[in-house]
Amino acid sequence: MVALQLVDILPELTGSLPRFYGGRWWIARDGDLVEVDAKLRVVEPKSEHRRIDPNRRVVSLVDGGTLTVNETATGLAIVRSNGERFDVNAQDTEPGAVEHPHGIGAVFEFPMGQDGTSVIGVDVSSGSMVCRELLTDDECTPYGFSPDGERLLVGPYPNDPSVVRVLSWPEGHVLHALDDVTAGVEQGFDLSGGFLGASRTAMLATEVGIVIAGADLSDAEVIDMREELGDDAFIESIAPLDDDHIAAVVWSTGGHRETTLWRVV
Repeated sequence: MVALQLVDILPELTGSLPRFYGGRWWIARDGDLVEVDAKLRVVEPKSEHRRIDPNRRVVSLVDGGTLTVNETATGLAIVRSNGERFDVNAQDTEPGAVEHPHGIGAVFEFPMGQDGTSVIGVDVSSGSMVCRELLTDDECTPYGFSPDGERLLVGPYPNDPSVVRVLSWPEGHVLHALDDVTAGVEQGFDLSGGFLGASRTAMLATEVGIVIAGADLSDAEVIDMREELGDDAFIESIAPLDDDHIAAVVWSTGGHRETTLWRVV
C-alpha cells in the first residue's frame, strides 16, 4: 500500500510547478526560471538559461534546432528551424508543449475549450519532421514521457475525464489504459500526471488526491488527500519529479496557493 509523506512547503515559489526543458527541471523563482533538482533545490551554479520564458512556444532539439508554434493566416503551424512545417487547424487556443526527454521531438497540445483539443506528436528521430495527431477518436491531454522516451502518458480532456492511457512513441498506439471505475475515482482524472521514474505513474484524481499505478497502469491505488489537506483544500496540479517525489500545487483551507513537495512511501 502506498502513501504520500509531506516533505516541504515552499511559499517562496508562490504556487509554481517545475517544467521539464532540455533534460532538466526549471521553476519560476524571483522573476526568473532557475534549475532545480528532484527536491526543488536550486542547482548551483545557476544556469545561464534561467530566463527561459515559461510560456514559450519553442522546443529545443538535440541537433541544435528548434520546434516553434507560429501564427499563420489560417491558424497555427508547427515549424522546425530547418523550414519544415505542419499546419494545425486550431483557433482561440494557448498551445502547450511537452518535450521528449532525448530532444528528438515533442507533443504539442492545442486546447480550444468546449470545442475540444488537438494533440500533435512531432518526431524528428528519422531526420525529417514527422507529425501525427494522437487519439483522433478520443481527445486527450499529454502528461509526460517515460524516462526512456519510448512511452507517453496521456490523460483525458475535461469533456470526458474518465480514462488515462499509455501510448507508444512515436507511433501513438494505445498500450495500456486505466478508467475511473477501475481506479476508484468517482469524478475522474484531472489535467496533470506523469511517470514516476521508469516503473510507476502518478495521476491527479479530481477533488480526491493522487492515483499511483504501475508504468503499465496496473495495480492502481488511490491516495485520498482530503483529510490530510483539510476542508475546502485541494490539489490543483502535480508534477512527478523522479522515482518517489511529486511536486504539487495546493490550495489550502485559508485560500493560499502553495507549492508543496511529497514523497511516495
